[in-house]
Amino acid sequence: MSLRNTDDRYGAVARALHWGMFLVIAAMCLAVEARGWLPKESATRASLMFFHKSCGVAVFALVWLRLAWRAMHPAPKLPAGPAWQHFAAH
Repeated sequence: MSLRNTDDRYGAVARALHWGMFLVIAAMCLAVEARGWLPKESATRASLMFFHKSCGVAVFALVWLRLAWRAMHPAPKLPAGPAWQHFAAH
């Protein structure tokens, strides 16, 4: 498995950044949902809000990392397919 993108496939770093962002965003959404079930002024509710904000900062940092990685390592070529799919991909 290559760390860098190849002509036909994303590399391990690009995939790790993608799925890492997915996990952080999912955790952020779950924290907000769980916060709604707790009574106001509880310590757990405040902790979940802090966790939510921390995840937001992590997403912000991951976005910049992904943009930097993408700038240095171009995306693979699109596979053959209908023109409308190529248009939608861009």
